[in-house]
Amino acid sequence: LIVLGFVGFVYISNPVAAPSTDINSVRDVLPSNTEGNLFRIGTGSKAEFNIYELLNDKPFTVIGVTSDIAGEINFNPKDPASLKISVIKINARTLKTDSVKRDGAISRLILKSEDPANEFIEFTPADIKLIPTEATSNDFMFNVTGNLKISGIVKPTTFTVGLNVDDGLISGTAEALINRSYYNLVIPNNPFVADVPNVLTIKAYIVANQVLE
Repeated sequence: LIVLGFVGFVYISNPVAAPSTDINSVRDVLPSNTEGNLFRIGTGSKAEFNIYELLNDKPFTVIGVTSDIAGEINFNPKDPASLKISVIKINARTLKTDSVKRDGAISRLILKSEDPANEFIEFTPADIKLIPTEATSNDFMFNVTGNLKISGIVKPTTFTVGLNVDDGLISGTAEALINRSYYNLVIPNNPFVADVPNVLTIKAYIVANQVLE
């Protein structure tokens, strides 16, 4: 048991496998345009998850973050209902928390992201609805429903998306709650961790620059 425990410790403590490719090389693209409405997600963007746990009998929120997120947005502020969003891709191997051991456990035991089939988390939008608001003319809210793929499992998910458009730049957020059980995301047994809920939050902070063609 001691040997097995040591092997397991080494296994999750080793660095997670590097990404197989640059995130932009697998970026999903929208049709090009000549109207200046195409925006590309890039530098400054990030995706994260957060989930509560009881660690050593004390409440703790685990946050995992990556800047490896890619996709495109076609948006005309004068016609917000025409918003189009490409498949959004996130490299699950690059999610980082406050602990190397936790990163190893998340990658190898939960997300299984070292398996090439599970390297990317993907959201494929299918239905986009504008939410009427009284915000400024540069701010827009949407409910975006589509298929979220995590660890090879695909489930319908709705994100609340807020976008701000200003001088050739889109910034905003997208947020959703998901159930771990839907994706078979099982937390490994750990005597120091208890009371991990089924629901976790996933969120993207979006910075997209106008593509001039």
